[in-house]
Amino acid sequence: MSKFNRSTMVGVSALVLFATALAWRLPSLAQQPPGGQPPDDRRGRRVFDPAQMVDMVLDRMQLNDAERAATKETWLAKISARNALIEKVSQLREVAENPQSSEEDLKRALGDFAAAYQTYAKTVSEADGKLVKKISLRTRARLTAMGILENGVGFGGGFRFMGRPRRPDGNDRSVARRGGDGQ
Repeated sequence: MSKFNRSTMVGVSALVLFATALAWRLPSLAQQPPGGQPPDDRRGRRVFDPAQMVDMVLDRMQLNDAERAATKETWLAKISARNALIEKVSQLREVAENPQSSEEDLKRALGDFAAAYQTYAKTVSEADGKLVKKISLRTRARLTAMGILENGVGFGGGFRFMGRPRRPDGNDRSVARRGGDGQ
């Protein structure tokens, strides 16, 4: 397997893991008091709050207040849409892995998933379209590179999961610090 394929697989796996964790934790948001801290789970651990993750990322991006608010609203809507799609993927997986599933069950589950995917794609496209009207071109480029605006790669954009981010010239940032040979 080539280095690119391994890196791509690791990146996709990381995104799937992130999305699964997000989907698993989102129902707890309904239990969170408005403006308060998320409740602890039954074991005393803090419950994952996607809004906090969104806030942390947006804080690092240093957007102006209007762009930040519009981006947060859009991103949270897209997370919600993704979670609805994840639910349909889970249902499809259950039917697909059940040896008792009939051809009709499989067709129905695939149809339900296809409809959910169309709804997801429409929601994401419309949300992105509204957001780009509210942000600068530079912010649009930054949000696209991060995967907050749809980029076909997902969150993290061009970040390499198997190493450091690359400079625009394609070289690893650490090469210059190590004397240029990468060793």
